[in-house]
Amino acid sequence: MNTSISIIIPSYSIERFNDIKDLVYSILIQKDPIELVFVIERSKQLADCLQVFLKDVGCNYKIIFSNSRLGLANARNVGIENSSGQYIAFVDDDAILSPNWSKALLDAFDRYPVIAACTGPVIPKWTSSEYAWFPKSFYWMIGCTAWRDFDHERLVDHAPGVNMVFRRNVIGDKRFIDKFTDGAGQSGKAGLVGDDLDFVIRLISTTGQKVLYSPSIAVFHKVPAYRLRFSYLKRYAFWQAVAEVRYNKLYGSRHRAESRKLFLKQMFYDILYPLTLRYFVKRIYMMTYCSLFSLAGYLAALYLRWQSF
Repeated sequence: MNTSISIIIPSYSIERFNDIKDLVYSILIQKDPIELVFVIERSKQLADCLQVFLKDVGCNYKIIFSNSRLGLANARNVGIENSSGQYIAFVDDDAILSPNWSKALLDAFDRYPVIAACTGPVIPKWTSSEYAWFPKSFYWMIGCTAWRDFDHERLVDHAPGVNMVFRRNVIGDKRFIDKFTDGAGQSGKAGLVGDDLDFVIRLISTTGQKVLYSPSIAVFHKVPAYRLRFSYLKRYAFWQAVAEVRYNKLYGSRHRAESRKLFLKQMFYDILYPLTLRYFVKRIYMMTYCSLFSLAGYLAALYLRWQSF
């Protein structure tokens, strides 16, 4: 089969099996040739269940199993080395592709031959409507995006790891760095996060090529209840701030100037346009709470000159 797109999907727990099935069904309805590359670490049960399921549904797939811990960055690197597509996509195992995802991204790459990568909206798939109060400006904390007024194609300065696609020839020998994935895959996010952002920054700075955002290249990302707990949010806010200090040290403070402006704009909108008074109070409390932990992480990283720097 002539494969246009290789989708790399790291996973590590049998608990994600049903989520992976939902993802695979959303891939099967795409109209373009797609290779699935699953990188499974430590869960032989998940690897075996996937083998049976993928063979049964009849898709083009590879399963790479590691009995030792890889970490998200290394799992993505293993996926790159075992993929064959012209375009290399990274999708989380609890995401669902929109029906025209592959068509939209291939069309974008054809129309813009100088771009390095494509991305699109990551829309939260709530487990309950009671979470609708959550402010869009903080969607990044739950693995989603909230680019306001992004109803048209435009260049952006990053791509979320749940929905990013690169040209193979642009990736070349570049690989993800494990220093940014200590907190990945944990319900508490206790450690540095952001190997996807680091990878995109290095790609843009070394190639001079850009990332294209298209509203048609959309995925839905499941938001489990634990991601809305304040114990999770405070840790994520703290460690993301620590990671931002590291980004600034490595690449300078201007690498994400546009994203910061958009964040402030969306946060202002969230405050002014609450759905109800109850939602307004919840949003203000949550935004203040997380902002304080972000400030704590930022100051701690600056003051202690974090060991990983």
